[in-house]
Amino acid sequence: TACNYDAAATCDDGSCTGLLGCIDATALNYDAAATCDDGGCIFSLAVGDSYGGGTVFWIDGGGTSGLIAAALGNDGQSGFQGPWGCEQKNICGPFPYGPEAGDTSIGGGQQNTTDIVNGCNDSPIAAKFANNESFVWTDGQVYDDWFLPSKDELNEMRIVLGPNGTHPTGDFAGAYHWSSTEWDTNNIIREAW
Repeated sequence: TACNYDAAATCDDGSCTGLLGCIDATALNYDAAATCDDGGCIFSLAVGDSYGGGTVFWIDGGGTSGLIAAALGNDGQSGFQGPWGCEQKNICGPFPYGPEAGDTSIGGGQQNTTDIVNGCNDSPIAAKFANNESFVWTDGQVYDDWFLPSKDELNEMRIVLGPNGTHPTGDFAGAYHWSSTEWDTNNIIREAW
């Protein structure tokens, strides 16, 4: 939106100037392309806040980074319904305590997802669906940095998003949900909500 936007205007006279947005570089939603402040700068987030294409479900102890559960996908569904990855195949690699996609910790989901995508040529699979998901959120931004949560990330989502697994932007109840954590060739860690 232009800095001098006029909602009452009925035609474009070519006089629009600038771009509204958050111009404070210390804000979470700083927009380097903006030339006029829109008053919408966000400086802190809390668990449960709607931000970045979904709902914040975890923030680190320093408040400098966090994790977001995605909103409904472009197809209006609350997620991919299909296989996790390659059947009967370890996603092998240098991971120190098992399969490469074996990280259970908060912070491990993104690397696990990358390992699955790189180690499995099958399609469609959950890791590729998450990795390729992209949509425009209510703030007009495109969000495309999604991944399957690790075991601990998925558990945190279940705890934070409510005892019935209800998510403000989609319903997670009544189904199993894949984590990105591979236990062994035949077992993937998942949770029922």
